[in-house]
Amino acid sequence: MKAAEETKKVPLFEGNTSKQVIISAMLYGKTEAELIHFLHDNNDIFAWSAEDLRGVDRPIIEHVLDVDKNHPPIKQKLHKMSKERKQIAKAEVQRLLDAGSSTS
Repeated sequence: MKAAEETKKVPLFEGNTSKQVIISAMLYGKTEAELIHFLHDNNDIFAWSAEDLRGVDRPIIEHVLDVDKNHPPIKQKLHKMSKERKQIAKAEVQRLLDAGSSTS
Protein backbone atom coordinates (compact mmCIF):
# COMPACT_ATOMS: atom_id res chain seq x y z
CA MET A 1 0.00 0.00 0.00
CA LYS A 2 1.09 3.52 -0.67
CA ALA A 3 0.12 6.59 1.30
CA ALA A 4 -2.29 8.99 -0.38
CA GLU A 5 0.36 11.68 -0.01
CA GLU A 6 4.01 11.93 0.91
CA THR A 7 4.82 11.69 4.61
CA LYS A 8 7.76 12.29 6.89
CA LYS A 9 8.86 11.14 10.33
CA VAL A 10 9.15 13.81 13.00
CA PRO A 11 10.57 13.24 16.50
CA LEU A 12 8.28 14.53 19.25
CA PHE A 13 11.28 15.28 21.45
CA GLU A 14 14.48 16.87 20.19
CA GLY A 15 17.27 14.30 20.00
CA ASN A 16 14.97 11.33 20.78
CA THR A 17 14.35 9.30 17.63
CA SER A 18 12.60 6.48 19.51
CA LYS A 19 9.37 8.51 19.75
CA GLN A 20 8.51 9.68 16.25
CA VAL A 21 5.23 10.39 14.52
CA ILE A 22 4.47 10.32 10.82
CA ILE A 23 2.87 13.46 9.43
CA SER A 24 2.11 14.83 6.00
CA ALA A 25 5.08 16.22 4.11
CA MET A 26 2.70 18.82 2.67
CA LEU A 27 2.43 20.75 5.97
CA TYR A 28 4.54 23.86 6.32
CA GLY A 29 5.29 26.61 8.80
CA LYS A 30 2.69 27.40 11.42
CA THR A 31 0.40 24.45 10.60
CA GLU A 32 3.19 21.90 10.96
CA ALA A 33 4.47 23.56 14.14
CA GLU A 34 0.98 23.58 15.70
CA LEU A 35 0.43 19.90 14.86
CA ILE A 36 3.79 18.84 16.29
CA HIS A 37 3.16 20.96 19.41
CA PHE A 38 -0.28 19.34 19.84
CA LEU A 39 1.14 15.82 19.43
CA HIS A 40 4.00 16.64 21.82
CA ASP A 41 1.55 17.90 24.47
CA ASN A 42 -0.56 14.72 24.11
CA ASN A 43 2.26 12.18 23.77
CA ASP A 44 1.09 10.36 26.90
CA ILE A 45 -1.89 8.87 25.04
CA PHE A 46 0.31 7.01 22.53
CA ALA A 47 1.19 3.35 23.07
CA TRP A 48 4.87 3.48 22.18
CA SER A 49 5.36 -0.19 23.09
CA ALA A 50 3.36 -3.23 24.23
CA GLU A 51 4.30 -2.38 27.82
CA ASP A 52 2.32 0.86 27.49
CA LEU A 53 -0.87 -1.19 27.03
CA ARG A 54 -0.84 -2.52 30.60
CA GLY A 55 -4.08 -1.76 32.34
CA VAL A 56 -6.03 -1.29 29.11
CA ASP A 57 -9.18 -3.40 29.14
CA ARG A 58 -9.02 -6.33 26.75
CA PRO A 59 -12.28 -5.44 24.89
CA ILE A 60 -10.67 -2.14 23.91
CA ILE A 61 -7.52 -3.64 22.36
CA GLU A 62 -8.94 -6.92 21.10
CA HIS A 63 -10.24 -7.24 17.56
CA VAL A 64 -13.38 -9.34 17.15
CA LEU A 65 -14.64 -10.61 13.81
CA ASP A 66 -18.35 -10.21 13.24
CA VAL A 67 -19.04 -13.65 11.73
CA ASP A 68 -22.40 -14.71 10.33
CA LYS A 69 -23.51 -17.74 12.38
CA ASN A 70 -25.48 -19.07 9.37
CA HIS A 71 -22.30 -19.76 7.40
CA PRO A 72 -20.04 -22.60 8.50
CA PRO A 73 -16.33 -21.87 8.85
CA ILE A 74 -14.07 -22.95 6.00
CA LYS A 75 -10.65 -24.33 6.83
CA GLN A 76 -7.92 -22.55 4.94
CA LYS A 77 -4.78 -24.13 3.55
CA LEU A 78 -2.00 -24.47 6.12
CA HIS A 79 0.77 -21.96 5.48
CA LYS A 80 4.09 -23.16 6.86
CA MET A 81 6.65 -20.69 8.16
CA SER A 82 10.40 -20.95 7.95
CA LYS A 83 12.31 -21.69 11.17
CA GLU A 84 13.52 -18.10 11.29
CA ARG A 85 9.97 -16.70 11.03
CA LYS A 86 8.71 -19.15 13.67
CA GLN A 87 11.38 -17.97 16.08
CA ILE A 88 10.52 -14.32 15.40
CA ALA A 89 6.80 -15.00 15.91
CA LYS A 90 7.41 -16.89 19.16
CA ALA A 91 9.63 -14.08 20.45
CA GLU A 92 6.95 -11.48 19.63
CA VAL A 93 4.21 -13.52 21.33
CA GLN A 94 6.40 -13.93 24.39
CA ARG A 95 7.15 -10.19 24.44
CA LEU A 96 3.41 -9.44 24.38
CA LEU A 97 2.72 -12.01 27.10
CA ASP A 98 5.49 -10.52 29.23
CA ALA A 99 3.93 -7.08 28.77
CA GLY A 100 0.64 -8.39 30.16
CA SER A 101 -1.47 -7.71 27.08
CA SER A 102 -3.03 -11.20 27.21
CA THR A 103 -4.69 -10.74 30.60
CA SER A 104 -8.32 -9.83 30.86
